[in-house]
Amino acid sequence: PLKIGDCEIDYVKEWKYLGANVVSRDASEGWLSFSVETNKFYCAFNSIIHSSMNLSKEALMKLLYSNCVTALSYAAEVKEHSASDMRRINTAINDAIRRIFSYQRLESVRALRESYGYESIYVIFENRKQKFYRTLRVHSNSTIRHVFLSN
Repeated sequence: PLKIGDCEIDYVKEWKYLGANVVSRDASEGWLSFSVETNKFYCAFNSIIHSSMNLSKEALMKLLYSNCVTALSYAAEVKEHSASDMRRINTAINDAIRRIFSYQRLESVRALRESYGYESIYVIFENRKQKFYRTLRVHSNSTIRHVFLSN
């Protein structure tokens, strides 16, 4: 058994860590995956929508993206989501926008979202990954330069 100090570490199939569910799988599928938990998103959005009836649509959109979407995009830089997880995330955000603007379920909110200056979750995730990789490159290059300069 694995131990930390005197405590034995349990083997688990799923583990919640820093806003992500880490799920163990067979080696043929890749050892780990991240499952998406939309509960925090819906809780945050419902809290905002029920407590801020007098706010403008613009303010509600700002609150949606600053407080709720962050619950879905936590650790987006290192997570690899399946296509079905990404569709579920996108649907959750679109449904929230529909609720703010009283749109029907089948009405598209893309133009509306873009008119308020917000990107799709696919673009948000990709931008965060690119920024993360750029930061890694900058830090690794400066570390390498520092090692060479100090020798």
